[in-house]
Amino acid sequence: MSSFYGIGLMSGNSLDGLDICYAEFIGNPNVDVWSYRMIKTETLPYSTTMKARLKSVAKVSGVELIRLHHDYGRFVGTKTAESIQQENIKPDFVAAAGHSAFHQPNKGLHFSLGDGETIAAYLPCPLVTNFENKDVELGGQGRPLVALGDMYLFSNFDFCLNLGGLAFVSSAGQAFDVCPCNVVLNYLAKLLDNGLDFDKDGATAASGEVVPDLLKELNDLSYYHRELPKTLSREWFDEVMVPLFDQELCSPSDKLRTAVEHITDQIVAAIYLFPQSVVPSSPKTRPRKILITGGGARNKFLMSVLADKLDDIHDISFADCEMELVGYKEALIMAFLGMRTMLGLVNVSRDITGSKMDTVSGSIHLPPHHSKPTFLLKQ
Repeated sequence: MSSFYGIGLMSGNSLDGLDICYAEFIGNPNVDVWSYRMIKTETLPYSTTMKARLKSVAKVSGVELIRLHHDYGRFVGTKTAESIQQENIKPDFVAAAGHSAFHQPNKGLHFSLGDGETIAAYLPCPLVTNFENKDVELGGQGRPLVALGDMYLFSNFDFCLNLGGLAFVSSAGQAFDVCPCNVVLNYLAKLLDNGLDFDKDGATAASGEVVPDLLKELNDLSYYHRELPKTLSREWFDEVMVPLFDQELCSPSDKLRTAVEHITDQIVAAIYLFPQSVVPSSPKTRPRKILITGGGARNKFLMSVLADKLDDIHDISFADCEMELVGYKEALIMAFLGMRTMLGLVNVSRDITGSKMDTVSGSIHLPPHHSKPTFLLKQ
């Protein structure tokens, strides 16, 4: 058995901040069976200025994009280095998802902010980043990356659902983006009060009414009728979904309530696409379990509406989950994917992304010092 220590970094479309997870992975690379231990987690919030820059990335000039690519890389590198020093930890590697700026895989385009060499300049160990581009070049969607980690680390669950800026679901090595989630709820919360970053516990949504015409427009969007594999992006939300909400002349609370109905409708429809969802449970089989993580899992009203729909239609029950895992599963799996890059193991599956082949993806950036990285000394 081997043991590797890594840091995973994740920044989602919700712009909550930079999630950091320091974890240990125990396993045998030859048989490719792994377990994990989360050691330390934290979220570093973005400044108001950085949040605004990340939010408007699609509208900036080429020079401004390059400057943000560098500045965000410096932010990630310095903050991660500070965390390593303050916690007195010795990671074998760091794996960074980057912050998605453009994701248009059907046009062969993906770009994530956070220059790898800039980040690595501040680190004491190798950095792995840039996980999507190779898969996109080979005809894949590049995402959802986390689904491969679900397959290795959370195979005891029938379904894994992540309610982040975008919602995605995985099951038995298959996965796809379902619909916008927190990105739309947070957008609508700001329409109610510009000082709000989110609708706490879904309280405002719970006070509203579903708007049938708006709900139909949302559920009829062409993305939901596309064949798999498929993925979403912040650009898609801005270009396609925002105008629907902006043209509707109802209250922000009604828009929030309709958004919750739409999100839960699409999650139920997505789970129906997996064959194992339609096999009825019986006294001889264990109940099917769904692991729900991400910021949306803390939205009490969203979870209540979803629970009613899943329980009534699918006989699927929520799995017990520690709150640390709820908030940091994506960062944990980024570390796992980075470890696989360092070991030369497949970390992007064509069955998930639709690529021409499985790949070992991720760019490795060495630290500034010249000694042999500790990770390589273990081999």
